[in-house]
Amino acid sequence: VDSSRVRVRVTATDEAGLTAEDVSDDPFTIDSTPPNGTIAIAEGDYTRVREIHLFLTAPDDTVQMYLAGDIEDAANVRQWVAYTAAVTVTLTESDGSKVVRVRYRDVADNTGDWAETSIIYDATPPVISDQSPADGTTVPTGTPVISATVQDATAGIETITMTVDGVSVEVVYNGNTVSWTPVSPLTNISHTVILFAQDYAGNTASVTWEFAVNEPPATIS
Repeated sequence: VDSSRVRVRVTATDEAGLTAEDVSDDPFTIDSTPPNGTIAIAEGDYTRVREIHLFLTAPDDTVQMYLAGDIEDAANVRQWVAYTAAVTVTLTESDGSKVVRVRYRDVADNTGDWAETSIIYDATPPVISDQSPADGTTVPTGTPVISATVQDATAGIETITMTVDGVSVEVVYNGNTVSWTPVSPLTNISHTVILFAQDYAGNTASVTWEFAVNEPPATIS
Protein backbone atom coordinates (compact mmCIF):
# COMPACT_ATOMS: atom_id res chain seq x y z
CA VAL A 1 0.00 0.00 0.00
CA ASP A 2 1.52 3.34 -1.02
CA SER A 3 0.95 6.34 1.21
CA SER A 4 -2.58 5.21 2.18
CA ARG A 5 -4.65 5.91 5.27
CA VAL A 6 -6.13 2.66 6.58
CA ARG A 7 -8.21 1.36 9.51
CA VAL A 8 -7.27 -1.85 11.28
CA ARG A 9 -9.97 -4.42 12.11
CA VAL A 10 -8.94 -7.16 14.55
CA THR A 11 -11.00 -10.35 14.94
CA ALA A 12 -10.11 -13.01 17.52
CA THR A 13 -11.68 -16.43 18.08
CA ASP A 14 -11.01 -18.53 21.16
CA GLU A 15 -11.00 -22.33 21.53
CA ALA A 16 -14.66 -22.30 22.40
CA GLY A 17 -15.50 -20.62 19.14
CA LEU A 18 -16.36 -17.30 20.68
CA THR A 19 -15.43 -14.33 18.48
CA ALA A 20 -14.61 -10.75 19.33
CA GLU A 21 -13.91 -7.92 16.97
CA ASP A 22 -12.47 -4.46 17.35
CA VAL A 23 -11.79 -1.65 14.89
CA SER A 24 -9.19 1.03 15.54
CA ASP A 25 -10.71 4.43 16.10
CA ASP A 26 -7.70 6.31 14.74
CA PRO A 27 -6.64 5.70 11.13
CA PHE A 28 -2.92 5.63 10.39
CA THR A 29 -0.80 5.99 7.27
CA ILE A 30 1.26 3.34 5.54
CA ASP A 31 3.97 5.10 3.54
CA SER A 32 6.20 3.17 1.14
CA THR A 33 6.91 6.06 -1.23
CA PRO A 34 10.63 6.88 -1.40
CA PRO A 35 11.56 10.53 -0.75
CA ASN A 36 13.18 11.52 -4.05
CA GLY A 37 14.58 15.03 -4.19
CA THR A 38 17.03 17.30 -5.97
CA ILE A 39 20.45 18.87 -5.49
CA ALA A 40 21.90 22.09 -6.95
CA ILE A 41 25.22 23.90 -6.57
CA ALA A 42 25.08 27.60 -5.77
CA GLU A 43 28.34 28.33 -7.59
CA GLY A 44 26.93 27.10 -10.92
CA ASP A 45 28.93 25.17 -13.52
CA TYR A 46 32.46 26.29 -12.57
CA THR A 47 34.45 27.15 -9.47
CA ARG A 48 38.05 27.90 -8.54
CA VAL A 49 37.31 27.45 -4.82
CA ARG A 50 37.00 23.97 -3.34
CA GLU A 51 34.34 24.93 -0.79
CA ILE A 52 30.92 24.95 -2.46
CA HIS A 53 27.36 25.44 -1.28
CA LEU A 54 24.57 22.96 -1.98
CA PHE A 55 20.84 23.61 -2.18
CA LEU A 56 18.88 20.47 -1.29
CA THR A 57 15.17 19.92 -1.91
CA ALA A 58 13.25 16.93 -0.58
CA PRO A 59 9.64 16.02 0.38
CA ASP A 60 8.23 17.44 3.59
CA ASP A 61 8.54 14.17 5.54
CA THR A 62 12.28 13.87 4.86
CA VAL A 63 14.37 13.56 8.03
CA GLN A 64 17.82 12.43 6.87
CA MET A 65 20.23 12.81 3.97
CA TYR A 66 23.38 11.05 2.76
CA LEU A 67 25.98 13.05 0.81
CA ALA A 68 28.65 11.44 -1.36
CA GLY A 69 30.69 11.97 -4.53
CA ASP A 70 33.88 13.90 -5.25
CA ILE A 71 33.86 15.66 -1.88
CA GLU A 72 36.10 15.41 1.15
CA ASP A 73 35.06 13.33 4.15
CA ALA A 74 33.38 15.38 6.88
CA ALA A 75 30.85 15.04 9.68
CA ASN A 76 28.01 15.41 7.19
CA VAL A 77 29.52 13.36 4.34
CA ARG A 78 29.21 9.61 3.65
CA GLN A 79 26.91 9.01 6.59
CA TRP A 80 23.26 9.60 7.38
CA VAL A 81 22.73 13.00 9.01
CA ALA A 82 19.76 15.27 9.69
CA TYR A 83 18.29 16.78 6.55
CA THR A 84 18.94 20.47 5.93
CA ALA A 85 18.05 22.49 2.86
CA ALA A 86 21.51 24.06 2.55
CA VAL A 87 24.94 22.64 3.29
CA THR A 88 28.59 23.43 2.57
CA VAL A 89 31.03 20.77 1.36
CA THR A 90 34.62 20.69 0.11
CA LEU A 91 35.55 19.28 -3.29
CA THR A 92 38.47 16.88 -3.68
CA GLU A 93 41.76 18.52 -4.62
CA SER A 94 42.55 17.82 -8.27
CA ASP A 95 41.21 19.98 -11.10
CA GLY A 96 38.41 18.48 -13.16
CA SER A 97 34.73 17.64 -13.24
CA LYS A 98 33.30 16.82 -9.81
CA VAL A 99 30.09 14.89 -9.12
CA VAL A 100 28.13 15.52 -5.92
CA ARG A 101 25.21 13.27 -5.01
CA VAL A 102 22.64 12.94 -2.27
CA ARG A 103 19.82 10.62 -1.24
CA TYR A 104 17.10 11.18 1.32
CA ARG A 105 15.30 9.13 4.01
CA ASP A 106 11.84 9.89 5.41
CA VAL A 107 10.12 9.28 8.75
CA ALA A 108 8.84 5.89 7.52
CA ASP A 109 12.46 4.82 6.82
CA ASN A 110 11.97 4.89 3.04
CA THR A 111 15.16 5.73 1.12
CA GLY A 112 15.04 7.68 -2.14
CA ASP A 113 17.10 7.36 -5.30
CA TRP A 114 20.39 9.19 -5.74
CA ALA A 115 20.13 12.76 -7.01
CA GLU A 116 23.32 14.22 -8.43
CA THR A 117 24.84 17.23 -10.10
CA SER A 118 28.32 18.24 -11.22
CA ILE A 119 30.66 21.19 -11.30
CA ILE A 120 34.05 21.83 -12.89
CA TYR A 121 36.71 22.70 -10.36
CA ASP A 122 39.65 24.61 -11.83
CA ALA A 123 42.24 26.36 -9.67
CA THR A 124 44.82 26.68 -12.45
CA PRO A 125 45.19 29.96 -14.39
CA PRO A 126 45.22 30.00 -18.20
CA VAL A 127 48.59 29.54 -19.87
CA ILE A 128 49.82 32.25 -22.26
CA SER A 129 52.86 31.46 -24.40
CA ASP A 130 54.53 31.87 -27.81
CA GLN A 131 54.06 35.63 -28.05
CA SER A 132 54.74 37.06 -31.49
CA PRO A 133 56.49 39.26 -32.40
CA ALA A 134 58.75 38.02 -29.62
CA ASP A 135 59.61 40.29 -26.72
CA GLY A 136 62.50 42.62 -27.54
CA THR A 137 62.57 41.91 -31.27
CA THR A 138 62.25 44.27 -34.22
CA VAL A 139 60.04 43.59 -37.21
CA PRO A 140 60.41 45.13 -40.69
CA THR A 141 56.70 45.79 -41.20
CA GLY A 142 54.14 48.08 -39.63
CA THR A 143 51.39 45.46 -39.95
CA PRO A 144 52.76 42.42 -38.13
CA VAL A 145 50.43 39.71 -36.88
CA ILE A 146 50.45 40.09 -33.10
CA SER A 147 49.60 36.74 -31.56
CA ALA A 148 50.01 34.33 -28.66
CA THR A 149 48.89 30.87 -27.62
CA VAL A 150 46.22 30.94 -24.90
CA GLN A 151 45.07 27.67 -23.36
CA ASP A 152 43.11 26.43 -20.37
CA ALA A 153 42.90 22.67 -20.07
CA THR A 154 40.06 22.35 -17.56
CA ALA A 155 37.46 25.12 -17.56
CA GLY A 156 38.24 26.69 -20.94
CA ILE A 157 38.81 30.30 -21.90
CA GLU A 158 35.93 32.73 -21.32
CA THR A 159 37.48 36.16 -21.91
CA ILE A 160 40.51 37.49 -23.80
CA THR A 161 41.51 41.12 -24.15
CA MET A 162 44.52 42.70 -25.85
CA THR A 163 45.78 46.25 -25.78
CA VAL A 164 48.48 47.69 -28.01
CA ASP A 165 50.05 50.87 -26.70
CA GLY A 166 47.14 51.22 -24.27
CA VAL A 167 44.43 50.90 -26.94
CA SER A 168 42.06 47.92 -26.85
CA VAL A 169 41.99 45.94 -30.11
CA GLU A 170 39.55 43.37 -31.46
CA VAL A 171 41.24 39.99 -31.45
CA VAL A 172 40.45 36.67 -33.13
CA TYR A 173 40.63 33.53 -30.99
CA ASN A 174 40.37 30.05 -32.49
CA GLY A 175 40.47 28.11 -29.23
CA ASN A 176 44.26 27.97 -29.20
CA THR A 177 45.76 31.12 -30.73
CA VAL A 178 44.72 34.75 -30.26
CA SER A 179 45.77 37.27 -32.90
CA TRP A 180 45.33 40.80 -34.18
CA THR A 181 46.70 42.44 -37.33
CA PRO A 182 46.86 46.25 -37.47
CA VAL A 183 44.68 47.83 -40.13
CA SER A 184 46.81 50.97 -40.16
CA PRO A 185 50.59 50.44 -40.01
CA LEU A 186 52.25 50.86 -36.65
CA THR A 187 54.87 53.59 -36.45
CA ASN A 188 58.61 52.93 -36.35
CA ILE A 189 58.91 52.93 -32.57
CA SER A 190 58.65 50.42 -29.72
CA HIS A 191 55.16 49.05 -29.06
CA THR A 192 53.75 47.49 -25.89
CA VAL A 193 51.26 44.61 -25.92
CA ILE A 194 49.25 43.53 -22.87
CA LEU A 195 47.29 40.29 -23.18
CA PHE A 196 44.76 39.22 -20.53
CA ALA A 197 42.89 35.91 -20.32
CA GLN A 198 40.26 34.60 -17.91
CA ASP A 199 38.81 31.10 -17.75
CA TYR A 200 35.23 30.13 -16.87
CA ALA A 201 36.23 29.42 -13.28
CA GLY A 202 37.51 32.98 -12.83
CA ASN A 203 41.25 32.27 -12.93
CA THR A 204 43.22 34.97 -14.76
CA ALA A 205 46.59 35.40 -16.45
CA SER A 206 48.26 38.27 -18.24
CA VAL A 207 51.53 38.95 -20.06
CA THR A 208 53.18 42.14 -21.26
CA TRP A 209 55.78 42.32 -23.99
CA GLU A 210 57.35 44.83 -26.32
CA PHE A 211 58.59 44.82 -29.88
CA ALA A 212 59.78 47.50 -32.28
CA VAL A 213 58.87 48.35 -35.86
CA ASN A 214 61.54 49.39 -38.33
CA GLU A 215 59.83 49.49 -41.67
CA PRO A 216 62.07 50.82 -44.42
CA PRO A 217 60.69 53.73 -46.42
CA ALA A 218 59.12 52.84 -49.73
CA THR A 219 61.50 53.00 -52.65
CA ILE A 220 60.67 54.51 -56.03
CA SER A 221 62.12 52.69 -58.97
